[in-house]
Amino acid sequence: MKKFLLIAGGLIVVCAAVLFFVWPKGPDLSKYEGLKDPQINKLEKHKVIAVTLTGEPEKIAGEGIAALYKMYYSLKQTDKTVMAVPKARWTGGTDTPKDKWSAEFALQVPEEVLELPAQKDGLKIELKYWDYGAAGEAAEILHLGSYDDETFDVNRLMEFVKDNKYILAGKHEEEYIKGPGMFFKGDPKNYQTIIRYAVVKGKGGKHGPVKISAKKAAKTAVKKGKK
Repeated sequence: MKKFLLIAGGLIVVCAAVLFFVWPKGPDLSKYEGLKDPQINKLEKHKVIAVTLTGEPEKIAGEGIAALYKMYYSLKQTDKTVMAVPKARWTGGTDTPKDKWSAEFALQVPEEVLELPAQKDGLKIELKYWDYGAAGEAAEILHLGSYDDETFDVNRLMEFVKDNKYILAGKHEEEYIKGPGMFFKGDPKNYQTIIRYAVVKGKGGKHGPVKISAKKAAKTAVKKGKK
């Protein structure tokens, strides 16, 4: 019995070590702190694997992202030690029934990925590029909390875009920095999502990164606290 316990204990230690060193590491959340206030940033065109689905968000998101991860980890060129961050470009809105919403889910892959392995069954995954127009500019904000509570931050972003004389030029995009886990849903209050729109310069606007003023950021923080 004692020998069995020693062996079992050894196996647990080995498994824990393997999980610690091999399990993909999540993103560094600290580098997104600056996006708590809206910004306009330059973003590069990048290669992704993508799949498009239509239906209620809570039903199609899991299916689409799971299919992408399966493909991602089958590719020789991807880094298996870092957890790829899923994102989606949504079509639909408050005037569209949720079961009619459509989303293109994506995971970024290295440029070295030139083709995907044959897909016999399941969802159709594509290899393509995502970009942000000729100027490569996007308006971004970090939303903290449930997906159902994004309206306040979306409105902040829209106001910021308008104030800086930019015009929306792309779909509603979300990057899921921290969300439901692989095995547990977690607390939606702790979710972190970058909300993003491609933008173009409007009349009287000027190109380049734009950040909210410290004065306006302070006023917004007070307003959000009263929400």
